Amino acid sequence: MGLNEFAVTSRCWQRPRTGFIAAHYGLRPQPFYLGVVFVAFGLVLSCSQCARQDHVAAESKLHGELPVKDMPTQREVFWRTTLLDRNLSSVSQAGLVNNLNDGMAWGLFPLFFSAARMDFAQIGTLAAIYPATWGVAQLSRARGLIA
Repeated sequence: MGLNEFAVTSRCWQRPRTGFIAAHYGLRPQPFYLGVVFVAFGLVLSCSQCARQDHVAAESKLHGELPVKDMPTQREVFWRTTLLDRNLSSVSQAGLVNNLNDGMAWGLFPLFFSAARMDFAQIGTLAAIYPATWGVAQLSRARGLIA
């Protein structure tokens, strides 16, 4: 809990801005420039993280190295997470359903709002409510579990 909720909650701040840009400048290409800036920022942030090798080494020492002969193949991992291990299978299915919900909210809500003749700024604001609610609920739940 933490980074994912930050990412989800940050989308609620980005959507009204994208709607505002689309309302004032049109659908292409100006709203996509904001996405390009986010991708570039994320790439720079990912590449600048120098301590990740140290972190991997510390985790390996903590859990121990797995001998190469005991490492599962990609096929074994796939079958284990899909069918053979009930816990991993249920987690995979829950992730699929969660991603489906997000895809429906991100893809269909704006189309539904557009069919209701809302302008781009209104669509952006309404589309921001879903990730804002989800992120705040997850953060508040995480705080309750920790405290």
